[in-house]
Amino acid sequence: MDIGFSVSGQLDFVALYAAMLSTLIAIWEFMKWLKKNEVTVKCAPNMVFMPSSDDKTYVNITVTNKGNTQTTITHCLMYYWNNRIDKILNRNMQSFIINEHSIPKVIQPGEQWMGQAIQNEKIETMAKNGFLYMGIIHSMNKKEIMNRIKINKDKS
Repeated sequence: MDIGFSVSGQLDFVALYAAMLSTLIAIWEFMKWLKKNEVTVKCAPNMVFMPSSDDKTYVNITVTNKGNTQTTITHCLMYYWNNRIDKILNRNMQSFIINEHSIPKVIQPGEQWMGQAIQNEKIETMAKNGFLYMGIIHSMNKKEIMNRIKINKDKS
């Protein structure tokens, strides 16, 4: 059986244009599909309310829905590991659920949600000496989205 291949030497510019355009559109749609459930989490320790009658310090969590679909925040949580090896191997983990009054919360595309936890001495010790993460669980993903809480050891 003989299989041959030949090129006539003429280019069909309309077909070439259509092939390039359809490839770019397919790549664009794939990129949109990847970002349809994009939710970001940022944590900020040492936050205080101004003006405030109490002297409490808070760890603030900000959740942003950058995707194209709505999502529901179902849990706000913290995880703690003593060292990097425990975190990598996912062992000796301590888990905490943060009792936030506004959860469950539906977040539309482009919206933000903010929550906080009181920053006590236990949280400060865990953040200074180990790996403390704060995050959320939401309805559009099976895994939690977390961000590390870092507090400097020398607070000046």
